[in-house]
Amino acid sequence: MFRIDLHTHRHPYALAASLATIPFVPLSLTQYVWLIGFWFIMHIVSTYLGYLGGLRDRPI
Repeated sequence: MFRIDLHTHRHPYALAASLATIPFVPLSLTQYVWLIGFWFIMHIVSTYLGYLGGLRDRPI
């Protein structure tokens, strides 16, 4: 079975996208904090779901 170890790759796409939109979409500091917190939580959840689905060898 083909396995992908997602832990070796960092996924800062949400962070980079939020920084790239600063000139075009003005968000408050609170909104950026929520965005980073949401990204972090979703990253952990999706990584664990990948483990449960057999795509990863380790949970988190």
